[in-house]
Amino acid sequence: MLMVRPTRNLAILQGPPPVSVSAGRKPTLMSVGLGIAVAGLVLASPPDDRLPPLLGAAGYLLFAIECDVRSLRIPNWLNAAGVVGAFLMAAWLGGLPGFGAALVGAGAALAVGFTLFALGIIGAGDAKGLPVLGALFGTPALPGLLWWMAIVAGTLGVALIIARGEGLEFLRRWWLMARGFLATRTLAYLAPARESAAGSGLPFAIPMGLGTAAHQLWGTPWIG
Repeated sequence: MLMVRPTRNLAILQGPPPVSVSAGRKPTLMSVGLGIAVAGLVLASPPDDRLPPLLGAAGYLLFAIECDVRSLRIPNWLNAAGVVGAFLMAAWLGGLPGFGAALVGAGAALAVGFTLFALGIIGAGDAKGLPVLGALFGTPALPGLLWWMAIVAGTLGVALIIARGEGLEFLRRWWLMARGFLATRTLAYLAPARESAAGSGLPFAIPMGLGTAAHQLWGTPWIG
């Protein structure tokens, strides 16, 4: 789940934490449909040399999106299975060098994921999910993957806020935070109402999946 949360360096001005969603709910047509749709986009016109990791990513993302949409969490067992599967695939396809590259990719993605988690930008399950993609695609692909994930997450977040008619309230909160910083030189986080779009969070598995699909289709912009 993608959600900016207050950290130790920020003062909380108002607003309770968002309500967690029960993980015991059964799969729904929406959660399964979104997982299948995004997995299909990941597999759109795959090059032969990248087909195995794209198949692995599509399978992982299908289940990750289904779980995240339904319960706003990606379970540990799924992340663990994804990482183990990625390591086995890398060893099978590339031997010891392939396994080493997957291990480095997973480690780099884990470092990025837990940095974002420590900053309160993504949840713990999201941070543990990034190493699956890091192991599948390797360290060189990480900047492009993260770029597209950020673009998708920002776009979906703004679209959700606008669709729920909360755009003015969103701008008002950030204006008050900016004005407070200019006046006091102290960072302070003005938390949104927990029932609002900004307060309820966004299933980060969706930006993970759409970002992976965008990277597969368009690559890394600054590389060409």
